[in-house]
Amino acid sequence: MSEPTSFASLGPLLLARKGGAKPALRGANGEDVADDLAQDNEIGADGESIEAQLAAFQDDEALRAEPEVKRQQQALLTRIADANISAADHPGTSDAAQAQAAGRRAAFTLRLDQERHLKLKLASAVLGASAQQLVTRALDQMMAEMPEIEALAAQVTRDGRKA
Repeated sequence: MSEPTSFASLGPLLLARKGGAKPALRGANGEDVADDLAQDNEIGADGESIEAQLAAFQDDEALRAEPEVKRQQQALLTRIADANISAADHPGTSDAAQAQAAGRRAAFTLRLDQERHLKLKLASAVLGASAQQLVTRALDQMMAEMPEIEALAAQVTRDGRKA
């Protein structure tokens, strides 16, 4: 078997003694510390004042231009406001749907392909309504176009069976 290799250890030469630690590249007594700090500070090193540098920075055209994100946010707010106005013009639920919603509710699982799911989420975000509200509104609209379904539902509840 091979012998284990020794690991480097921190001996007394590598460890700083208490009170004897020195900053890197500086003398033991801290001489010229102020000079070192002044050399690190490059502001005004070439004689230019801080005010002149600040004025040049504030005159930069890029700082005055509106960021792309702000323009996109404004466009989204406009689209959402337009969608809310058009949604207010077309009331979504009928009296029968509101009466149904006030009563007992039933749950079911709706399985969608990825494209329809994405479109439903986007429509929900743009219109400011939940996906459930959008699906309920679409179902109410479809049922309004099919009066025979209303008659069948009335027969089922009249026979004593609950829908």
